[in-house]
Amino acid sequence: MPINSTHPTYDCFIDQWQRCRDAVNGSDAIKGGGEVYLPKLSAHYDPVHGQRAYESYKKRALWFGATERTLSGYVGAIMRRDPAFDVPALIKNRLDDITDGGQTAIQFTHTLIKELLATGRLGMLVDKSVEGGAEGEPAFIKLYYPENILNWITDINGALLVVTLLEVVYVADPSDPYVLKCTHQIRELALSPIGYVQRVYRKKMNADGCELEEYELYDNLSAAPTIRGVPLTEIPFFFVSCDQDSMSVSKPPMLDLVDANISHYQLDADYRHGLHFTALPTPVITGVSDAKDYYLGSEVVINLQNENSKAFFLEFQGTGLTAIKDAMEERKLQMAALGASYIQRGKQGKGIETAEAARIQQSGETSLLTTIIGRVEEGLETALEFIAKWEGDDSAEVEVTLNRDLIDATLTAAEITAMVGAWQAGTMPTDELYWNWQKGGILNPTTTAEVFKSAVGDAPKPATATGAAVIPGQGAVADGSMPGGVAGGGTKAPGAAPGGTNKE
Repeated sequence: MPINSTHPTYDCFIDQWQRCRDAVNGSDAIKGGGEVYLPKLSAHYDPVHGQRAYESYKKRALWFGATERTLSGYVGAIMRRDPAFDVPALIKNRLDDITDGGQTAIQFTHTLIKELLATGRLGMLVDKSVEGGAEGEPAFIKLYYPENILNWITDINGALLVVTLLEVVYVADPSDPYVLKCTHQIRELALSPIGYVQRVYRKKMNADGCELEEYELYDNLSAAPTIRGVPLTEIPFFFVSCDQDSMSVSKPPMLDLVDANISHYQLDADYRHGLHFTALPTPVITGVSDAKDYYLGSEVVINLQNENSKAFFLEFQGTGLTAIKDAMEERKLQMAALGASYIQRGKQGKGIETAEAARIQQSGETSLLTTIIGRVEEGLETALEFIAKWEGDDSAEVEVTLNRDLIDATLTAAEITAMVGAWQAGTMPTDELYWNWQKGGILNPTTTAEVFKSAVGDAPKPATATGAAVIPGQGAVADGSMPGGVAGGGTKAPGAAPGGTNKE
């Protein structure tokens, strides 16, 4: 079996992944796909003028970028608050460059969420370029897209035995070091009698220097990574999937929206093709036998010698284009329903509400995103724990917390004042005040309910005649200010609640 053999599941899903990838990348990728996304009309098969006519047909079509906009909205909803990383001190610096390529842990999380939403699958390899790396530098994470995870073999317990990964590399042309040539290589991760090993394969070259389809082992790039001199007994490659089973492959979450978007593109092509031929009226003259040219315009006289001659404009009056336009609008409504029903709600539902009411309101609309959030958290925790293990902490525990409050419900000053008033009057429990402030972006996401209640104490007595309320342990706080010492305008008084204000 050649090294570039693919897994049967890979063969089933590669077209879906590519379709989603092109839809996210937009107009150039879709039009570059040619007939894959826009089939030819019968006239386009003409051997002389057909291809030229097809290129014009494709160029007139407009790609409506609903997929990319919806995906950006999803990612923005999750990332509107930065994720929190609780990691051992010995790998904390790695969060500033988690990929060893300048990408921070927050930026990397953004990439993971976007990829998992778009295709439903990805893989992460924990690696070191050199044994031990630079002095004091922990291992890093390499991201692999599903199209690049060619094959995987497991034992009966589901443990990885082999993974093959397709990589793109640029090598200098032997005749000119400033000319880079794009080539592919396959990285094999495998368990062997000596432990975990990596092997790299590149395409064979013929006598003329041209690549062949056959791969061969690339010299000097085989390695057996170790942890403090001891060979690894597991492959540090971790799948992340939308399914419960991280190694399984499921339909991409955006696929239905992608297919509706492509259908809209095809309808738009037909609509603009029809407009191209019918939008402008065509002048017609009948009853004239001579073949001379006639010119139209108010300063030109047309002398028709035959009294039966007629001149008129031929205009399109059918309903065919209207039907296509109606179908396009229907596709837009379908894309809106498939893509972003909760985003369309915007900021509705803001204000004082109980946790249970908000849970019921949002649960059906955000189940997909909360699933994605959970999978990303689990994947990052597993990878970061392995990095810590590689650095010598075998019992390290990592916790990654992503934002789950997906609707922007930032509280206004009036709402904050109303809540403080209700809390001061004893009609809003401290638990509900804490929950609404967390949801409303007032408190730092890492501030726990216990810390908050410890800082503010019990609900205070009603305001005094001077208009001030007394919060246990805090002293006098101006009426309408926020318990914990954080004023509604954003300033922080002495003795403020732990966590302070949210960066946003």
